Amino acid sequence: MYSYYGKTIIERLEELSIPEPNCGCWLWIGGLQSGRLYGVLSWGGVTMKAHRASWIVHNGPIPARMHVLHRCDMPPCINPDHLFLGTQVDNNADRDRKGRGRVALGERQHLAKMNAAMVAEIRQSNGVSLAKLAAKYGVNKTTIGRIISRKTWKHV
Repeated sequence: MYSYYGKTIIERLEELSIPEPNCGCWLWIGGLQSGRLYGVLSWGGVTMKAHRASWIVHNGPIPARMHVLHRCDMPPCINPDHLFLGTQVDNNADRDRKGRGRVALGERQHLAKMNAAMVAEIRQSNGVSLAKLAAKYGVNKTTIGRIISRKTWKHV
């Protein structure tokens, strides 16, 4: 086990995290990955995410192509009881199941000019030209064509 200023990696993880009494998370208070919420730790010449370091220390190596996921959905948490292994597909499914996807659909998208009622009306406008529909709704013909062909607004 490497030492860092005379401390083991377990001591470093403990020193750079604080227990959150309500949810049981061990919140990382050390350095953060640039532009992210995940903690980072350098140890033995290797820099890694703090939750991955915690997994390794408490559970052993992380198999190839596996990720360390959070049950608690707290990126700074390093409590090994809150972590589990999964693939990228598992990670995406976990994110979607918990409603943390970054894609805003339809009128929830901040630049949306249409709403579900308008889309439904456009799709029922058989025989009306794309140009007339585009003028009516203040968008271009390509937007109308993509709505009709369900390339956009698939969820409606």
